[in-house]
Amino acid sequence: MSKQDDLFTQDQTMKNQTAINADTDDLWVGWSKAARQTFLGRKIVGARYMTRAEADAIGWRARAVVLMLDNGMLLYPSTDDEGNEAGALFTTHKEHDTFPLV
Repeated sequence: MSKQDDLFTQDQTMKNQTAINADTDDLWVGWSKAARQTFLGRKIVGARYMTRAEADAIGWRARAVVLMLDNGMLLYPSTDDEGNEAGALFTTHKEHDTFPLV
């Protein structure tokens, strides 16, 4: 590979990374806005673990903590954004820094 080819490859790599970063920034902005619109001003009115029936209904072996908001919305962690399995919930609380799977 010539020096010119190497410089071209480096330039393309930098342009590609810049485009990826811009896409990631756009995702961050969009999802941050969605999170604010969905959660700001809501109150947690209930906290419990999933029932076995709830976990079975979505194909999960483990059960995660469930938070209920004042509008009836339920929040529960997943291991990934495809919902493949229940996930642990981490907090900044000194005594309860992790709500594990059960």
